[in-house]
Amino acid sequence: MGMVGAYMRVSVEDLTALLQEPERFEQLLEDEERQTDIDKAWHGLYFLLTGATDLDEIDRHSLGKAVFGRDVIDEETGIAYLMPGEVEDLSTRLQYIEREALVTWIG
Repeated sequence: MGMVGAYMRVSVEDLTALLQEPERFEQLLEDEERQTDIDKAWHGLYFLLTGATDLDEIDRHSLGKAVFGRDVIDEETGIAYLMPGEVEDLSTRLQYIEREALVTWIG
């Protein structure tokens, strides 16, 4: 099957509770309206944002956090998160990427 990706919007309160009790994540999974499934597109997104295909050096690419998050809650599942300030910072930086540049990049 391989690695697949999904994003979930959570409040600061939910994130705080998850960090204290990671098993609560199952409850949040029931709310499908919070989720966006990117399946295997994560690798393509990572490449477009970083220009890298090698995942051994993920920490080198700050925009890669938009794909992988920063800190991992659960190593087995790979569930990771970003703090609200990090989301805001990435959102601001991603706005400067022009669509035409991405189209040119992938040829």
